[in-house]
Amino acid sequence: MDMKNKKEDELLRSFFKSHTKEIEDNGFSEKVMQQIDKKREYNGRLWEVIGYGTCLLLFFLLDGTNAFINLVSKTYNFFQLMFKDTSLLTTMAAELNVTVILHILIVSGVFIGLLVEYLRNTTTTH
Repeated sequence: MDMKNKKEDELLRSFFKSHTKEIEDNGFSEKVMQQIDKKREYNGRLWEVIGYGTCLLLFFLLDGTNAFINLVSKTYNFFQLMFKDTSLLTTMAAELNVTVILHILIVSGVFIGLLVEYLRNTTTTH
């Protein structure tokens, strides 16, 4: 049955390929496709702005700046005392709560999104 479908598909492709006629439209189709691409790009940018805005709003509503400063301070202290106190890692892991982890995920999501956007812009413009 699968071979029969493949053969029928090949026959249909060859039929339509040999019976295709180009209709002269004075560039209308090209203009329509450009407008569709522009609209799709606009919608993509709109969703990016909404996503970044939501992340930033959540970051500030959940007191992300304080959590970020606290995280940086704890990280600095960890690296400073890493070789002096072996129980420091377990102490820091115990102090990480759900809110801090959520902030870390939001901040890293924003930075990854910005990096992806930067890479997308550099690859499409060059």
